[in-house]
Amino acid sequence: MVEYPQWVANIVPVPKKDGKDAGAMYQRVIFNLFHDMMHKEVKVYMDDMIVKSRTLDLHVNDLQKLFKRLRKYKLRLNLAKCTFGVKTRSYSNS
Repeated sequence: MVEYPQWVANIVPVPKKDGKDAGAMYQRVIFNLFHDMMHKEVKVYMDDMIVKSRTLDLHVNDLQKLFKRLRKYKLRLNLAKCTFGVKTRSYSNS
């Protein structure tokens, strides 16, 4: 175990019963489905997605593009964890 909290978090991977790593699989799926939008319209960190746009019109278009992609692959958002209409914000996992 690495104990350098200022540099990395201590992580203990827990494999599923079938031996697969669900987190890595999720990241691969998200990358494959949204690779063309990442670092442009969408930022992804683990299971968080942020749609960023310079104008309201662009933001509506970017959200429509994201929602269309989610529907295409039958993915759902947890509305209890969604926030809409934020102009600027600093995001952290704390």
